[in-house]
Amino acid sequence: MFEPRGDPKWLLWNFIEPISNSNLSKLIAAIPVIGYLILFNDTIIANIEFSFLSGSRNVEVSDFVLPAKTKLQLVFLGSVLILVSNSLFRVFQPSALRNAKDEFSFANHVISSYTIAELFSMEQSVFDRDWTPRTLFLSAQRKNIERGYPHTLRSGYYSTKEELFRKEDEDLFREIAYEWFLNEMNTYQKTRVVTLVFSVLGFLLIFIPSLDVFQAVVRDIFEDFIELL
Repeated sequence: MFEPRGDPKWLLWNFIEPISNSNLSKLIAAIPVIGYLILFNDTIIANIEFSFLSGSRNVEVSDFVLPAKTKLQLVFLGSVLILVSNSLFRVFQPSALRNAKDEFSFANHVISSYTIAELFSMEQSVFDRDWTPRTLFLSAQRKNIERGYPHTLRSGYYSTKEELFRKEDEDLFREIAYEWFLNEMNTYQKTRVVTLVFSVLGFLLIFIPSLDVFQAVVRDIFEDFIELL
């Protein structure tokens, strides 16, 4: 009942961010507009060739495993998935992630920037009975409360943050900040799953055509090298 609960680290918002909201993801997310114009323009698609990269322009048997149209379709589909993933992330990302990338930097931000009212609101929320513990700290506090040692809201006794930290342990509020951050990273579980899956699948679909081009180019270089020998 009192054990900390939460999803694996690889499913938290701060793990997903570098995948779904990186500069590369944002760049790829712009491809569908261009991709739409290419894929649904018969004149363009009829004249696009990748064969010159592998030196096989006039060779009937292509060095490529996939035809040009299929490669473009995979890139288009992959970029659409990344666009959806990036959009979901930007809509549902927790506010705490805009200020810090992990619980430790978030705690530093809370200590340096939060007002006494914000600290009180955070402390009150974390120690609410309906709050799901995310850290061993809060689990231990819950056990103490059940044993008859209730937690007193420290921040409610002071009018300024400076006065609070002069008389109370700053580490207490760091632990509260850790708890708050990890709870934020565990919000919208189903959305996190979809965001991560779409992003990974999107990059995979884009990688397949690149791998096809790579193997064709390497084969052509190898064949030219053999001819020179």
